[in-house]
Amino acid sequence: MDTLFRVDTANDGAFLLAVEAQSKPVPDKSNSWTYYLAHLYARYRLPPILLVVCRDKATASWAAEPVRVGPPFHTSMVVFPLVLGPGNVPAVIDPDEAADDLALAVFSALAHAKDPGLPGRAGGGGGQHRRRDREAMGGMHRSRPG
Repeated sequence: MDTLFRVDTANDGAFLLAVEAQSKPVPDKSNSWTYYLAHLYARYRLPPILLVVCRDKATASWAAEPVRVGPPFHTSMVVFPLVLGPGNVPAVIDPDEAADDLALAVFSALAHAKDPGLPGRAGGGGGQHRRRDREAMGGMHRSRPG
C-alpha cells in the first residue's frame, strides 16, 4: 500500500482509502491486498476501499479481478479493487480542464503516463507541449518555488 487516507463524508460516515500504484501484474500482490484490507478494518474499525492506479490497460484489467479467499466450496472473503487506468480515466491535456479538476488531472497523469500519443510523452510532441502547458497553467509544474 502506497498511501492511506481517512475520508469523512457528510452522509455515509468515514472510510479508509488505501491507494496502490501498480505498474505491472504481480501474482502475489492479491495476497497483500487482502491482508491490507483485513488489517486496516481490524485496526481502525472503518470500512476500507482499495484503489489501484495503473498505467496500462493490461495491468488495470488484471488488477480489477476479484480476489476470493477460501476453499472452492466456501468463499470467506472477496476483495473487489477499485481500479483507475487508461481505460476508465479520461486523458486530461487541456490546462483549463486540469485547473478546473485537479484531482482528475492528477489521476489522468498517473493513468496515462505510458501513453505515447499524448503531448509531453515519448513520441507525443515532447518539450514544446510541456512548456506551453506549463506556461498556460501558471507554472504549476515547477519543482521548487521561485
